[in-house]
Amino acid sequence: MSNSYIQVPPDSSGKKMQTVLNTVDGQPVHASVVVQVSPSNPTYSQEVDAKGQALIRFAEGSATLDAFANLRTSSSSIIGGYEFSNGDMADLFSDELIGTGSVYYDEQASLTTLSVNSANSASARRTTNRYHYYQPGTGTIVLFSLAHGDLGKTNNVRRWGYYDIDDGLFFELDGTTLSVVRRSSVTGSTVEERVAQEDWNGDKLDGTGVSHFDIDITKGNLYFVDFAWLGVGPVRMGIVSGDGSRVVCHTFQNPNTHNGAYMSRGSLPVRFRNFNKGATSGTSELHVICCAVYSENAPVYTYWRFSDIGNSTPKTVTTNTPLFSIRPKLMNGGRFNRVNIYPETFSCYISGGPVKLQIIDDAELTGATWNQQGESLAEGDTTATSLSGGSIFREVFLAPGNHIIPLSYFYETHDEGYCVAADGSWQSSATLVGTKLDGTATSIWSSLSYRELR
Repeated sequence: MSNSYIQVPPDSSGKKMQTVLNTVDGQPVHASVVVQVSPSNPTYSQEVDAKGQALIRFAEGSATLDAFANLRTSSSSIIGGYEFSNGDMADLFSDELIGTGSVYYDEQASLTTLSVNSANSASARRTTNRYHYYQPGTGTIVLFSLAHGDLGKTNNVRRWGYYDIDDGLFFELDGTTLSVVRRSSVTGSTVEERVAQEDWNGDKLDGTGVSHFDIDITKGNLYFVDFAWLGVGPVRMGIVSGDGSRVVCHTFQNPNTHNGAYMSRGSLPVRFRNFNKGATSGTSELHVICCAVYSENAPVYTYWRFSDIGNSTPKTVTTNTPLFSIRPKLMNGGRFNRVNIYPETFSCYISGGPVKLQIIDDAELTGATWNQQGESLAEGDTTATSLSGGSIFREVFLAPGNHIIPLSYFYETHDEGYCVAADGSWQSSATLVGTKLDGTATSIWSSLSYRELR
């Protein structure tokens, strides 16, 4: 077979064809460089990265990798979900309001709005009480759907992300400037790295990127924070486009960058904030539609277990007699305690007549003396003489004798259990209350086994 050639057309003045020079059997061979493009849109071309790997896309975008560069499958597990179609879920959040700041629920729109008027220092902040458990070696992805009441205004700041006062990752609208922020307290003080939209190292979401996505923040958009911790893992932040593709706008490239961890913890809350740092031109609103936290694998939780709360001596039971209470310790290592406590087994011996036992959440106790036991990050009380308020969580009726009651199936692991509020303003608690059911003198010995998710 004779060789064949590509002939340059007669009007070839100034035209060139790119080739790559190779040596085959000692002879120089020029191989033409071929670029594959879409027949309907030549601007869509096959891309090859610096390692010579072809970049493959599927109908709904590129196959996605988790924060540890593993191909994502359907094994992600939700570890926190917050949606407002049936209410504002106020019991799962701590709200901090300053000045004219407000958080209000729109039942028709199924969303919660953080609002401030034009006054300086007005602020509305909403934070999940739960710090979502981080499992080492597993990526975490956090999704937020929300919209803004306007394009932003001078002296108003809105934030949404996975963060607290010390550490975290969030989006920020300061005036009309959209940024991504990494917050860290590893040095002992809070430091923020803030990257404005024009400086993002991914798609700038202004229509000029590969996605051609031009974000309108006044419309409902789905934002994500995707990160690996292990102290030094990468962080990706972006949005989900109209065709379902994930569009990374910026990556915080932490490996080989810091002397240690890029933030002090991977277990964090979801937080939204709207505040003024000066007088503004009018009301500013942040409309939160829904949010969810996922572990990139089925989480395998490791618990610390204890059995040190209860009455080792008999306690006389009359009507609504507090037997013992449990709650998380407020502080741990100079910070608010972020451990979740889940009752596991209740044991008791009843002498005398039958009793009604109730678990009452968040009751006000009279005469309580709280004590921490051993290495536990919980504290208990056995001295309270009466209680008021709270809500009945469980109720059982028991005859005299010995009883062991499993409780773990009443406390879902993906719920918050008993924890300290995000702002440290209160500690959720459980109180076991006994009431004798007839005239017989009745006493109870009791103990509680529980587990802590640290």
